[in-house]
Amino acid sequence: MKHLLLVIISLCYLVSLKAQYAPAITKAGVLFYDIIPVNDSLNKRKTKVDDLLDIDYHMSIASNDSVLAETFTKNQPVTVPATHPSFRGVFKEMKKGDRVNIVISADSFYKYTINAPLPPYIKQGDSLRFYIKVHDIMNEPEFAAKEYAKELEQTREDSITSAKFISSYQRINKTHTGLYYVISKPGAGKQPLAGSKVTVKYRGYLMNGKVFESNQDGYTFILGSKEVIAGWNEGIKLMREGGRFKFIIPPYLAYGGSGADIIPPFTTIIFDIDLISVE
Repeated sequence: MKHLLLVIISLCYLVSLKAQYAPAITKAGVLFYDIIPVNDSLNKRKTKVDDLLDIDYHMSIASNDSVLAETFTKNQPVTVPATHPSFRGVFKEMKKGDRVNIVISADSFYKYTINAPLPPYIKQGDSLRFYIKVHDIMNEPEFAAKEYAKELEQTREDSITSAKFISSYQRINKTHTGLYYVISKPGAGKQPLAGSKVTVKYRGYLMNGKVFESNQDGYTFILGSKEVIAGWNEGIKLMREGGRFKFIIPPYLAYGGSGADIIPPFTTIIFDIDLISVE
């Protein structure tokens, strides 16, 4: 609410600046903008053309103040290039810690940044309001180093959490690849091989218990195919029809450094799997 209030107050002042700023950046669709500089005399580095910016933003429709997206309350800053198709004319004037209010043509923003037609809830000719804070400015080597440090920290945290979770089970098994499994119900039917058509019921969740996927109707696939993650292809071959296993799957047998949906990069995941049938 604080950031939204700043947007509204600032935009009242911005109307008087339209004539001053619009001519230089008309092609980008920006109607006017106001940079609120950081109070730091030592921070003199402005954005360069090859830089990347870590930003938080608040995006709303000018005509009705409907919020379309924001990252401030989610603690999820995004990284954008200085050559952003809509904001490059603004970003080149900014420094780390600066904030900016921007009003831009909605038609232009969706055409050049989203690469899509206006959605039905935005009127033709309407404008969008952005309130942006620049947390960091990095060149590509600096960005790569920062991402690598984040990966190391995530891997370290995941390893600690995984170790605690695994140690809570008295009877746990481990394969040579590092896949852990607990036999909840052995099963007495056929044991699948690579190429078998199997049907399973499953629930997938993080170590904090948050479920990211579940299927209790039955999912059928060919074991050994690329339809599923490597941890499934390895683990389900250990089961027998009618069995239930719990699999603790490390990142390199799951979604690796890319993650998926709510699964963060370099995260160990858990699946409870019932093997219903084997053909």
